[in-house]
Amino acid sequence: MRGGQPLPHRGSSRSRHPLSSRRGPAVNSLTRHLQAYPNPPATHVEALEQVLAAHAGEPENGLAITATSGVYGQGIRTGLTWGHLRALLAELNPAGPAGLARP
Repeated sequence: MRGGQPLPHRGSSRSRHPLSSRRGPAVNSLTRHLQAYPNPPATHVEALEQVLAAHAGEPENGLAITATSGVYGQGIRTGLTWGHLRALLAELNPAGPAGLARP
């Protein structure tokens, strides 16, 4: 580190892509995501679709977005659950999202 700044990367011939040298579940998950969604989302519906696809294993009652914490009493949190977001997507796109398998 020089003056609080990291030193420039002296890449080797192996560092073609930031994930190319890594192996494991994270890379496999990224590969599956890119196969299902080869392009960035173009609309708010597509963005929500991709978020839900990336977090497909989250429980229905898990809090996805916290609005308040402790406002209504100690330990009480409000916000949107994964179930709320899935229901919202179903209302916005009744035909079903292209890359997200419906339960």
